[in-house]
Amino acid sequence: MARCRRKVSNHAIDTGQVEAHKRAAAKALAELPAHLEIAEQELAEIEAYIVPHGSDADRAAIADFHAQIAKTRKRFDLGGDAAGQA
Repeated sequence: MARCRRKVSNHAIDTGQVEAHKRAAAKALAELPAHLEIAEQELAEIEAYIVPHGSDADRAAIADFHAQIAKTRKRFDLGGDAAGQA
């Protein structure tokens, strides 16, 4: 009998953890556009210095970051300015 109660109790804990993870994932997804916008702004500031002063590898890294942001926007169907920069 105690074993049965423990299984039910463990299931309730697992269900609660799943719900908590779902809420955390939903919150993170809701915050993603704002984080991408901040990343784009910071990247633009870095790019303003790198393009005239950096190496080809630096410029390639900047282009890669733009592509990653665009890929993230596309993956989560967020649209935005970076979608066409990849």
